[in-house]
Amino acid sequence: MIENFLNEDEEKQLLKICREKLEHSVQYSDYVPRNIPEKFFTEYGVFVTLYKNNQLRGCIGYANPTFSLIDALLHVTEASALQDPRFPPVSLVELEDIRIEISILTPPIEIKVDDFNDYHKNIKLGVDGLKIDYNGCSGLFLPQVPIEQDWTIDSYLDNLCLKANLPKDAWQKSDVKIYKFQTIIIQE
Repeated sequence: MIENFLNEDEEKQLLKICREKLEHSVQYSDYVPRNIPEKFFTEYGVFVTLYKNNQLRGCIGYANPTFSLIDALLHVTEASALQDPRFPPVSLVELEDIRIEISILTPPIEIKVDDFNDYHKNIKLGVDGLKIDYNGCSGLFLPQVPIEQDWTIDSYLDNLCLKANLPKDAWQKSDVKIYKFQTIIIQE
């Protein structure tokens, strides 16, 4: 499990920045946060998930640590609100009903197995998020998704394949690449 590198005040600051960015994004106005701690400039994968009345309302992120935490957070907050293709853009009237969840990811590590049944020994439900790459297709689930959906490891892997537009049993192919990662979750 990933150890939280943030203190409570830093977590609150990230949520405040995310909330302010969300509000500015919905109003199509610029936002530049101030007094950013140095550790927010370290590169991390990050996802921002928006919920409305406990239902998913948007989720966009970066699986790999390509951008600084602050830059990635600002970008994916706006993208979650305005660009998630599954939902219309968040409106001003919805803002008070939106709850924010930030997931900061460890770098993905490939799960190497000799036999596809070995995935059962290498994946911990509720702890490991998964990413699949196969034949130019990819998909990702955060660690909380299989718990929320009450999935087994097999159904977790099946649904990961479906999310990547692959046959649900693609995870059983010898040349598929499946990665796991953990998250720190910060939520309002």
